[in-house]
Amino acid sequence: MAEDDYEDIRGDKFDLHACYRVLEERNPGPVGRGVVIRNDNALVLGSLAQALGIDNSTSAEFWGAIHAFRIAQLKGMRKIWFECDSMHVIMVLSNSSLIPLRLLVHLENCLRHLSSIQFRFSYIYREGNSVADLLAKWGATSGS
Repeated sequence: MAEDDYEDIRGDKFDLHACYRVLEERNPGPVGRGVVIRNDNALVLGSLAQALGIDNSTSAEFWGAIHAFRIAQLKGMRKIWFECDSMHVIMVLSNSSLIPLRLLVHLENCLRHLSSIQFRFSYIYREGNSVADLLAKWGATSGS
């Protein structure tokens, strides 16, 4: 559901940023994801930094989103505001025909779950998502 079609919701909120760290000017390279979960009062409920191994920037963005959606499902969150600094991820959420083939099954499962809950998504500048950005960078450099 597009942001413009949505009434303002108050509930659990995801801030997500998945970034990649390129070594020696190469892509693919070591990638990591960072996720911050906040409630509607901006209180941090949890966070995650994780290395994803060697991959490319596009995959890192999508794996970060997939992981965030899986956490929401496992925690039973019924109202989610998902913020992401990847316009590519936001475009795919708006049009599922753009899903990269190798992520198709994972993203379709996430979208199926999201269709059963109150869900809002929006683009956020990286500067507005700095905690999740730092977690993702830390994840990318913390191991393989």
